[in-house]
Amino acid sequence: MGLEQARLVGAVEALSSTTKRTKRIFELARSLSVASKVELPVQPRLRTARQLRPEDIDELVRMFKDGASIPDLAAKYRVYRTTIGQHLRARGIDTQHFAFKPEDVRTAGRLYDAGWTLDQLADRYQVGNETVRARLVESGVRMRARGRQRS
Repeated sequence: MGLEQARLVGAVEALSSTTKRTKRIFELARSLSVASKVELPVQPRLRTARQLRPEDIDELVRMFKDGASIPDLAAKYRVYRTTIGQHLRARGIDTQHFAFKPEDVRTAGRLYDAGWTLDQLADRYQVGNETVRARLVESGVRMRARGRQRS
């Protein structure tokens, strides 16, 4: 502790009503040395929103149409996936990925009526059998009783 700081601590102590706690605080203040600095937490660097230029948006639309995924585009342009989705939707591009498309549901309904099982349909469309069942029920297909069919 420097001379000026020691004088300041002494002046505060002289003007204060001294209790046990305040005496302890003054003792701690005197024991501090200039060499022992308190480490302050490092402030995180603030990020500002990255604005994409119109030519960048044109390029990301082209890349998306060529098969690039939204996470890949987000990494390339260093923006959030939702930002990429907003730019694509603003250009009229549907970004929802339906693994089981409405036209597939109609075909699956015909196959189910022809005797296919939910598991077979799930394998064909690469979705879960409960997804197949839910979409078929939504489209009005009458479900068979559970279990093996008798021959």
